[in-house]
Amino acid sequence: MKFSKVKQRGVAQAVVAYIALLTAAAAQAQSAPAPAAPIESAPSAPAAAPATVPVPQAEPLVTAPIEAAPLEAATATSRPSEPPVEPRAPADAAEGERPAQPVETSEEAEAPWSDAVTLSGYAEAYYSHNFAKPENGITNNRWLDEKHNSFTLQTVVLDVAAEKGPVSAKLTLMFGPTADRWYFEGAQVPASETGVYLNPAKYSNETWKHIQTAYVAYRAPVGEGLVLQGGLMPTQVGYEGAAIKDNWNWSRSNLFNYLPFFHVGLRATYPVSDSLSLTAAVYNGWNQASDLNKAKTISLQSSLLRDEWLFNLLYLGGFERAKGQDPAGEPWRNLFDAVVQYDVLPMLSLGTNLDGGFERNDLGVQSWFAAALYARAKATDWLYFALRGDGIFEQNAERNIENASVTSPILLGGSDHILSGTVTAELRPIDGVSFRLEYRHDDSDADVPLFYTRGFDAAGLQRTSSVQNTLTLGMTGWF
Repeated sequence: MKFSKVKQRGVAQAVVAYIALLTAAAAQAQSAPAPAAPIESAPSAPAAAPATVPVPQAEPLVTAPIEAAPLEAATATSRPSEPPVEPRAPADAAEGERPAQPVETSEEAEAPWSDAVTLSGYAEAYYSHNFAKPENGITNNRWLDEKHNSFTLQTVVLDVAAEKGPVSAKLTLMFGPTADRWYFEGAQVPASETGVYLNPAKYSNETWKHIQTAYVAYRAPVGEGLVLQGGLMPTQVGYEGAAIKDNWNWSRSNLFNYLPFFHVGLRATYPVSDSLSLTAAVYNGWNQASDLNKAKTISLQSSLLRDEWLFNLLYLGGFERAKGQDPAGEPWRNLFDAVVQYDVLPMLSLGTNLDGGFERNDLGVQSWFAAALYARAKATDWLYFALRGDGIFEQNAERNIENASVTSPILLGGSDHILSGTVTAELRPIDGVSFRLEYRHDDSDADVPLFYTRGFDAAGLQRTSSVQNTLTLGMTGWF
C-alpha cells in the first residue's frame, strides 16, 4: 500500500520546480511598489470524506487580469462570497494622529434595511460520462459531480447579503444534490438513534442541509476597523470555492474534497495595511455544525496581496475526533495550508495550494501531504483553458490490538494516495454564463482502490478500480 518512491520523487520534483518558478518571479516583482488595494474581510473550495464517496466562496478583493476566480476565493481567504472590508481612511491626518473613523450620516441611519439588501445566486448543471461505465452510476471521489450518464441539476443557490453602517449579515441557501452532500459529517444522526426522537445534543442532516452560509458581522471602531463575524462560515483553507463560477475547472480538486469546507464559530479580521490582513478564529471543528467532542479548534491566518502576487498562510489546530468513539483517541490535529497565485501575464495566471498535517494519536503518528498546481490562460475574451494537477498522500498509523491490525485514517479511508489530472476548456458567451468541457484522470492506491468500475464481484458488490477517466460537459449561470 506504499506509494512508490519513484512516483513520490517525481511528484516532489514537480512541486519543487513549480515553486522555484513562482519564487523567481516573486524576486523580480519585489522592486515594484505595492498598489493601494483594499483588503477584503477574511471570512468567506472539506473534513475527511467517507471512504466510499468523499466530498465538499467571496467577492473579489481585486479583479485578476484573466478573471481568475480562485484569486477571489483565496484573496478573501474563504469559499462563498463575503462583503469586502472598507478601504483604510485617507492618510491625510496630522502625523501621529489616528485617522478618523467613518461616521454614519443621518440619511444612512434613516434608510430602510431593504435598501441595504443585495440578492445574488447561481445554478449548476452537467452531464458526465465515466469510461468505466459503473453499474451503480457513480463516479466515486467526485462528491459534487458524481453522476455517470445522467443530466444532473447539481445545485441552485440563493444568496442574501445586507449591510447597514458597521453591521452586516449574510445568508446563502442551497438546493439540490449539493445540499445532501454538504453536511456529510458532524451533523448526522448516530445509527443508534435512527427512528427515535433526537436529544438536544443531536441534529439530523435535514436541520442544516439547505444552509451554506449564515453569519452576522460587525465592524468595530478599532484601529483601521476590526471585523468580527459569528455563525456558519465557509472555510479559509484551500484555493477553490464552493461555486464553480469561482474556480478555473469544473470538478473540484482532491484537496477541496478532503479538507474542511465550513466552520461554525467566531472569526476576527484586521487590516494591518493596504495589502496585509490577519485573521484569528475559534470553531467547533472541521465541518461540524454542532460540536461532537466539546473541544474547540483555532485558526490563524495572514493574507498578502502585492502587485501580481497573492499569498495566504494558515494554521488550523484542534481535537477533531469524536470523544470516546475512536481507537486513535482524542489527539490534537495540526493543519498547515499555503496558497500562492501569480499573474504572469494579463492572459496567464499560475497558482498552487500546498497543505500538510499530522496528529500524534494512540495508534502512532498520522500525517498527510497534499498539493495542487494550477494554470489558466485566456485565449480570447470568451475562451479560457485551464490545467490542474493535484494529489494527496497519507501515512496511516497502525497498531496491533488483540492480534488485529487497527488503523483510523484521517482522509483517504485506508488508501495511501489519490492523484488527479484535469484539463478544462471554458466558453463564456456573455457575462453570467459559463460552459465547460473537461477531461479528468484519477489514480489511487492499487491495494485500496477508490473508484467504481463495470461489473460485480462474487459477493454481488460493485467492482472497484485504481484508475478512473471521465468527460464532463457543464453549464453554470449566475446573477
